[in-house]
Amino acid sequence: MCVLQYNTNEELHTEGIFVARQGGTIKANGLFSIGIGERFVIVAGINPRGPDIDYKSVSLSPVGLLSVTYTNASMIVTISSPLKGKNSIQLCSSSKTAAIWDGFTTAIDYHASEIKRRHLVQRVT
Repeated sequence: MCVLQYNTNEELHTEGIFVARQGGTIKANGLFSIGIGERFVIVAGINPRGPDIDYKSVSLSPVGLLSVTYTNASMIVTISSPLKGKNSIQLCSSSKTAAIWDGFTTAIDYHASEIKRRHLVQRVT
């Protein structure tokens, strides 16, 4: 999947619309599109006015530099970065909420296992 709205050709494993929760370092209120790809986590602000959704890239961060976790009960994703601090975002409801949430938890678990595997390989070599 080529994601032109983000001005990148990163192939995304999953993508969804979230709202920022209070207490993080995200300085804006409103909706955010979050995409998790093979190499990057992409965060974009969303302006839903007009006939098309307008995406404004906020962050394009390498997956390996972030800690991404989730809370199933409330569908909250927490993204932590040494440079940007900790931000919690909550998935917005839609007719596809369960499928989108499954995509996020699968992508987060995949990247966590890959990071763990790389650290083990580095220790062995």
